[in-house]
Amino acid sequence: GGAKVITIRYANGGATARAGVLKVNGVAQAISFPATGGWTNWASMTVTVTLAGGTGNVLRFESNGQDLANIDEVTVP
Repeated sequence: GGAKVITIRYANGGATARAGVLKVNGVAQAISFPATGGWTNWASMTVTVTLAGGTGNVLRFESNGQDLANIDEVTVP
C-alpha cells in the first residue's frame, strides 16, 4: 500500500483533452487525457494514487458529462 505511480494506456481521438475523475477506494481525483491524434493512436500517462495494502483496491474511471478516453490498460506496480 501507500503512494504508487500507475500507468494508464489510452487513446483520445478528439481534438481536445478529455477530463474525468479517477476514484481509488472511493477517493476522487481529477484526471485529464490529452488528445492522441486518433482513436488508434495510443499514449501512456502516469498518475500517483494512494493504495491500501493487499489486493482489495478498487479503481474506477468516471466521465464528468463528456465522453472519456478509451482506456486500454492500467498498470499498477
